Amino acid sequence: MADPAAPHPVTSLTLDSTAEALAVSSDDAFLTTYNEPGTTVRWNIALLGATLRDPVSRACRLAAANPTAAEWEAMAPGIPFRRVCPGLAPAPAPPTGAFPWVTPAPIPAGD
Repeated sequence: MADPAAPHPVTSLTLDSTAEALAVSSDDAFLTTYNEPGTTVRWNIALLGATLRDPVSRACRLAAANPTAAEWEAMAPGIPFRRVCPGLAPAPAPPTGAFPWVTPAPIPAGD
């Protein structure tokens, strides 16, 4: 079993195989999984809960800057541009011609 004093912190969870058993702690901070052939892992899911409750605040804490207008259009087409994270600086202008073959694409939402 993983060290219960130092569970794996997660903001998303992907198991290598099908879990045979799952248990969530009474405070919803930990998920314990059991897989064959006898692997038990305790996951710290406190950040996952915080992310689900307030995804914008979590994204702002992880971001270095607000998106540029072009990045916003690529991620949220048709939605008017705005600074999402007021505490962060505007994004710097991207270098011109550095990567002309790279076009940002929206990331599909999870299932």
